[in-house]
Amino acid sequence: MKRLSPAHGLLPRDGFEWGEVRGMPAPLKAALVPHTWLADLSPLLRVLVKGGDAAGWMRAHDLPVSEEWFVCQDLPQFGPDAFLARTGNAEFLLHDGPSGGLARHLGPLPEGLDNGTRVLVRDDQEIALGGEHAAELMAEFCSLDLASVGDALLYTRVAGVGVWLRVEPGPVYRMGCEPSYGEYLFETLMHGVHDMQGEVIGFSDFYISREDKK
Repeated sequence: MKRLSPAHGLLPRDGFEWGEVRGMPAPLKAALVPHTWLADLSPLLRVLVKGGDAAGWMRAHDLPVSEEWFVCQDLPQFGPDAFLARTGNAEFLLHDGPSGGLARHLGPLPEGLDNGTRVLVRDDQEIALGGEHAAELMAEFCSLDLASVGDALLYTRVAGVGVWLRVEPGPVYRMGCEPSYGEYLFETLMHGVHDMQGEVIGFSDFYISREDKK
């Protein structure tokens, strides 16, 4: 059975090129990219390493173990958009990019505990919001001041849903939530984007837009 995004039923079909990303059907490219946009990034791999000797597991896999909590650390050696953050005393969030470099580096993940450490694939609904009116929309949906958060990985609420949130240059707001809330969060943000004459864009569109801004 194919993996499906929690927001699969809301994703656009007409005028889009579709394909598969890491085994998940996804819209890839739209005919035009609007000034304000929303992208579904759920196909990306996210792994939570927690408990036991989580730091030791990270070192055994040649991954850095930061002393700083809730700070995103890019991993360019595994391709664009790969990063990690320490989210607890014995907890780390790993995030792969579209090239799958981190997944290849990690190889097959253990089932259950690995020497007391749990390694869990997170099936988050991951969303990116960007473009001309992105900051205005986030001010409506999130009560935090996101103007100068730097490389922080935030745990907050967007449209009433608990998310992890990273703010990237643009600004672009990257967020992930439990899949059971994914359709609601995506639909809520989509309506906000539509109010600003924006649209949902494709997975490839998102990365092309990032390259265009370099």
